[in-house]
Amino acid sequence: MDTPKEATQKREAERLRRKAYYLKHRSKKLASMKKRYLEHGAKIKARRTEIRKTDPARYNAYSKKSRMKHLARTLAKEQKRRDANRDQLRIYQRTWRKKNAIKCREANRKWRENHAAEIKAKSYGVSSENLVEIRKTQNDCCPGCGLSLSKLPQRRIHVDHDHATGKVRGILCNRCNAALGMVQDNPEVLKNLMGYLASH
Repeated sequence: MDTPKEATQKREAERLRRKAYYLKHRSKKLASMKKRYLEHGAKIKARRTEIRKTDPARYNAYSKKSRMKHLARTLAKEQKRRDANRDQLRIYQRTWRKKNAIKCREANRKWRENHAAEIKAKSYGVSSENLVEIRKTQNDCCPGCGLSLSKLPQRRIHVDHDHATGKVRGILCNRCNAALGMVQDNPEVLKNLMGYLASH
């Protein structure tokens, strides 16, 4: 009985033997596969469609495994095709976007909503991880009104920064951020307004 090391060596030797055989007869193998596909292409496509409908989990698992196995080769082939047809591809993309303008706008809107944190972080020169840490230090609440930021849509969450230095100070709700902008970040104006409200 082989030891585990010997068994591993045998499996590796067998794998290398099969690989060498395949490389030696690769053109013949590919020609045979192409011939088979041309003869039975309709049946193969019908079978794939049937599996996709009846057992989507199996189909998706197989597709993912195949994509990962041939990922490098697929990407290289796609890049080569793009480089060779760059002008035609640009014309096609422009035409498609013009024809599907509503669909493009909706896709862009969803993308911006899903990546709002990254967009905001990039515009202020910080990482999205930094914004997450700031929200944690604020207990995920607006420092001004105490409103829970997690209950607000992304468009109502604003990164507050010093307009003079550009340094990020915190994360506010849209109303508190607008209030600071109205008084131009002037503490004296805020104190006067507090006194005004207290006297009335």
